[in-house]
Parts: sequence; structure tokens; C-alpha cells
Amino acid sequence: MRRDPGEPQLLRWWLRGGWGASTLQSLPVFYGWVMVALAFVTMGVGVNARTAFSLFFPPILAEFGWERGMTAGAFSFGFLVSAALSPFVGRLMVAVGHAS
Repeated sequence: MRRDPGEPQLLRWWLRGGWGASTLQSLPVFYGWVMVALAFVTMGVGVNARTAFSLFFPPILAEFGWERGMTAGAFSFGFLVSAALSPFVGRLMVAVGHAS
């Protein structure tokens, strides 16, 4: 199948819709690169959401009048809860399986 070099192939693929097997075979790029791009965006958003607290720390203190130690302690407690629950969430994900 000959394609026009000026045609936006990714847009054309998107407009066809669906993530069926035939759609995955007809992607204009290797499917693995789509997964890499999605992982990159997900990790970027996740890391920035967790580390942006340092930017919001002074306005939070000024807005609510909380003590620095108590506010930082609450944020640290959130990290500890995430670390403690990660193994259980991982086991749950393995037990439930992926969406199909």
C-alpha cells in the first residue's frame, strides 16, 4: 500500500479507531514504541506529581498556617504508606490479572 508522504498517518490510524488485533498490526510505528511513549509519559507525570510538593510547600504553609514540621511529616507519612502498601498492591495485581 503506497502512502502519501504528506498524509498524517498517525492521525489517520487514530481516526480508524479501536485497539483490535488488526489495528495493532497496522500501526504506522512499531507497537513497542507506543508502549515506551506511554510509559515515559506516565512516569513523567507520576514523578512530577510527587516531587511538586516542594514547590507548593511555602504556599501551603502560608495559606493554612500549619507548622513546617507537621506539613512535611504528613507528606513523608504518605511516602511511607505508599512504600508499605506496594507489596500488597503488587500481589493483588498479580492475583486479579490484567484487563482483557
